[in-house]
Amino acid sequence: MKIIFLSANKLGYCVFPELLKVPDINIVHIVTLSSQSVTTMYDGIKPDKWKKWDIPVMEINSISEEAEKIKSLSPDLILMCGWRQKIPQSIISIPTKGIIGFHPTLLPIGRGPAPIINSILEGFVKSGVTMFYLSDELDSGDIIGQESFTISEEDNAQAVYNKVIKATKN
Repeated sequence: MKIIFLSANKLGYCVFPELLKVPDINIVHIVTLSSQSVTTMYDGIKPDKWKKWDIPVMEINSISEEAEKIKSLSPDLILMCGWRQKIPQSIISIPTKGIIGFHPTLLPIGRGPAPIINSILEGFVKSGVTMFYLSDELDSGDIIGQESFTISEEDNAQAVYNKVIKATKN
């Protein structure tokens, strides 16, 4: 199975080595944001850092403009972990096995942008990470699995983010 890994942030970068340990996984390309992209990633990873695994890296500015490039890679599956752009239907329909995403809340709670900050502001004492199939609606689709953790009163955004990374690796 040919897999594309789509990520541009620390979460994806920390999870990627764990994926490489999975037997029979064949990640043929990494797609990340170029340094010219206007999308702001507060925890972004510079494109060159992805090259350390000797897997081809495609740098893009906007996923909505890259359907033909993605299609030319003929992926069976796309794994998305740490991406802030909405994935258009033109991309969702490309891989035969779909797109699996990771979201830093227990969906359907926490859909949308800034989920970690919103979890803290809304006083959640429990949160987690959701693995799900992407659909054409934001942060929706069939849930594959969830890993939960607690948020304490002392936790700030970085502490919760560290819990998200740990839970995603599980």
